Amino acid sequence: MRKRGDGKIQIPAGNDDLDMIQVNVFRPDNEIQDPVIGEDAEEETGIYIPLNDDNDNDICDMNETGSVTNENDVIPVTLSIIPSNTDQGSVKLSTPSGSSKIKLWESANKDTDVFLPKTWNLATEGMPEKFYVEGIQKSGSEKDVTLRLKYTNTVNGTDKTTEDTVRVTVVRLNLGVGVYRILSGLGPANRGHTGLLYKYTGARLRDDIRSETNYWVLEMANEFDDLQERRFYAWRNTVPPGDFWGKYSNSSITNTQRMEIQKNAQILWNDRNNHDYILTDVVDPNWDRSSITTTEGLRCDGVVEACYELTGCEVWGKIVSGSTHYDISYSDTYRDEHNETHEFDIVEWEKNLYPATQCGHESGEKGTSWNTMFTSEPYLYEPNF
Repeated sequence: MRKRGDGKIQIPAGNDDLDMIQVNVFRPDNEIQDPVIGEDAEEETGIYIPLNDDNDNDICDMNETGSVTNENDVIPVTLSIIPSNTDQGSVKLSTPSGSSKIKLWESANKDTDVFLPKTWNLATEGMPEKFYVEGIQKSGSEKDVTLRLKYTNTVNGTDKTTEDTVRVTVVRLNLGVGVYRILSGLGPANRGHTGLLYKYTGARLRDDIRSETNYWVLEMANEFDDLQERRFYAWRNTVPPGDFWGKYSNSSITNTQRMEIQKNAQILWNDRNNHDYILTDVVDPNWDRSSITTTEGLRCDGVVEACYELTGCEVWGKIVSGSTHYDISYSDTYRDEHNETHEFDIVEWEKNLYPATQCGHESGEKGTSWNTMFTSEPYLYEPNF
């Protein structure tokens, strides 16, 4: 489950009869103790909410409405006024900027929309105790969404208005991405090694999002360890900085495909005792290609290839008669072409599928015998900050 930070807004009433109207907007989370951010940080740092692009079934969560179950990225927001018996003036909640990036709901299962701006006349109605915020489009820059609470009252015939704002960033974690470095074990080092950046376990706080220790890599390590997961920071620093090649993905990847790649990786990890390391093939030569669960053996580059291409997202392919055979799950021929390999010699090995050719790091005779759709994806999260 992803963790989250909180926000609080206090608004002076501008009312001669009341010293202060305090309006609290906070997001309770049982996994975080004392999560309320300070008044100064509301605009300076702001709060961070997730782009709701994961899933509990086969539908991207942001595309689901009505009786959605197991939703963990629709953020509860509780409103309160102190004193609670205030019946003067009105309170307006609005999004002066970035309104297209968030949606508000009456409940976590997304049954009923809450359309902003929304005004409550305190003389005739009370504010709701809670509503839910969902990130539906990643921010173009940090703090580009504004939530504003405005309290308005008439005192002795004079209109008095005070307001406060909270800056919000909708963050997309760039998971489902291949990470690459030199091979530090058996075989020529320049063949490379890869894993899938497939999950995040930190809080929804700025420093946590920036920390590589909160991102996890799934890898097929070697014949002794088979499938394992490691923190990205440790995985990358297994080799000197110059030997880490970077993060790569298909630039045409969709949110749904990214979600499905993560799901395939998670299925592999949950079923890790049934998948063995293969040295000379990318995938089990007898794999029936029906799903990720039916692979009994994978190499590190096979984890990336299978998880991607089962979603229809192309990675590496051999060029045959001018046509690139990308999809390893398409036919026995395509699978066999991906499995062509040299065990220890490197005579024209660049023409074969290895981590170095999968990500495009190794040029070799690229373009004459194979293609890769992978390009650099430099950021762990977007917008980068």
